[in-house]
Amino acid sequence: MIRMLEKKWLTASEAAILIGCSTSRIRALSREGSLKAEKVGPRAWLVDKKSAEELAKTPAKTGRPRKSFEK
Repeated sequence: MIRMLEKKWLTASEAAILIGCSTSRIRALSREGSLKAEKVGPRAWLVDKKSAEELAKTPAKTGRPRKSFEK
């Protein structure tokens, strides 16, 4: 079962690193429906990996540029 979770789901922290934003922004995107995720605890979210990857590919429209973690 753990392998299934590793392939399909990311934690909010992992999704934040992938997308280049904060974990609170991940929770906000999940609540508004822009990011497919499931709430599994008081502050714990599991984010759909495909949804996070698609959002990471789309350019930010306004605001500060996303952080880049690539070296």
